[in-house]
Amino acid sequence: MLSVLIPVYNFDVRAFIANLAEQLTLIPMDCEIIVADDFSNLHTREVNKQIEKIHYVRYIELPENYGRAKIRNFLAREAKFDYLLFCDCDSAIVSTSFIKRYVDICSSHKVICGGRLYDETPPENTNKLLHWRYGVKREQTTANVRNMHPNQSFMTNNFVIRKDVLLSINFDENLKQYGHEDTLFGFELKKQNITIHHIDNQLIHVDIEDASAFLEKTKHAISNLLSIYHHIDNKQELNTDVKLLSYHAKIVKFRLNKPFACLFNLVKSRLEKNILGKSPSLLLFDLYKLGLLSHIYIVYQE
Repeated sequence: MLSVLIPVYNFDVRAFIANLAEQLTLIPMDCEIIVADDFSNLHTREVNKQIEKIHYVRYIELPENYGRAKIRNFLAREAKFDYLLFCDCDSAIVSTSFIKRYVDICSSHKVICGGRLYDETPPENTNKLLHWRYGVKREQTTANVRNMHPNQSFMTNNFVIRKDVLLSINFDENLKQYGHEDTLFGFELKKQNITIHHIDNQLIHVDIEDASAFLEKTKHAISNLLSIYHHIDNKQELNTDVKLLSYHAKIVKFRLNKPFACLFNLVKSRLEKNILGKSPSLLLFDLYKLGLLSHIYIVYQE
């Protein structure tokens, strides 16, 4: 009935997998856990090999790095059962009924998202505050809020999907870098008239990154977003669905993209000083993303 699918890259998943397997023992149906290592470092692979001893678990080491989209398609093809539960490897379980909550309703919906939480306490390391603040303020939302715009709120960290639905749409494997593969997938679901159902069944995101690493991933994500935008047919609808694109569309409409990009280049170092500092501002981070988007947009046009 249920295949739990975990893509792994350079993260110790032993405790997480053990907790998932323990919950599966309470489910009166066929289940499996497939863990695919996306060409992690040798130490991580040696550590995670230990999960092969856990009941339900099949552990696979990939011969090269597939990336966030391709590995999810791979796991879906490997799955035996009709319902797929995808979880990010850097997660921790909040509820002892995490699996059961999905199983109880999975036959009623094609796609279900459980959501994401962050630790209530700010990290002691101030270098991790940017990621933590962003997660708490922008990603940690209730099901009621997410269901207001269900397909705009899709995140790949924690969701159940029917296998036939995923294999009919697939994650876009042209997206090699980090970011927005979930945005595109949610958009494609919407085009197929599939509405995502959101519930409060969150996992905690435990791997809080340093500001410099988080900023670098943000740059990749914005580049991915523009790549999606330039290759998609219904640009107007994507503008409506993605807040960053909607703001940028207004800048372009009033022919302010080049001046805005020039201003961004002038203040970029100052913005980065704040973003990478001890008290990062999310407002300045938003302006940084918008400025970077404007700059890359010009490059795409040339």
